Amino acid sequence: MNLREIFSVVNDQKFLIFTLISFSIFIVWGQLVSPLSIYTVNRIGISKSQHGILFSINGFMVVIFQYLITHLIPDKKELSALWVGSLIYAIGYLSLGFARGFSFLIFSMVLITIAEMVITPSSQSYASKLARLENRGRYLAFYNLSQTFGWAFGPMLGGILLDTFPGRSIFIWGMISFIALLAALGFIIFKNKEN
Repeated sequence: MNLREIFSVVNDQKFLIFTLISFSIFIVWGQLVSPLSIYTVNRIGISKSQHGILFSINGFMVVIFQYLITHLIPDKKELSALWVGSLIYAIGYLSLGFARGFSFLIFSMVLITIAEMVITPSSQSYASKLARLENRGRYLAFYNLSQTFGWAFGPMLGGILLDTFPGRSIFIWGMISFIALLAALGFIIFKNKEN
């Protein structure tokens, strides 16, 4: 399969729109590593060991609860899960703008991790359902490519926001939350057009 074949899925307007909405949440998802790390250590001033604990919380939550959350999302309810997960992302990242210490950051990380656990299986499951059976590999390759681009563009955007807004600015995480809210709205509109 070559790139031309992978990109042929853009002719499927419904799949393309879903992928573009998903791309916006992948940008939000991309804040988890670099921008969040820089902000918590350099701006809020937590120690590197506390920072490690934050990511351990994320990892432990995924290991312990991912299976359960995946099974709590009913079949054919992925779009609802995606808009709810996007909303939780918006709240979680916005809460970072109000964080002043490690305890509050734990709260933010728990919300962000819940959003991650809701969105990850739902997005892949729904993309798989939208994909045409005879070209499912091509469709999912395109969808996962958009996820990779979101993960690449997200930290760049986060870095620009960190450079633009010095200190512990609410605007950094307000912008990221706004993107998550746009994704939530996009998933709601997409869901309503499905019904």
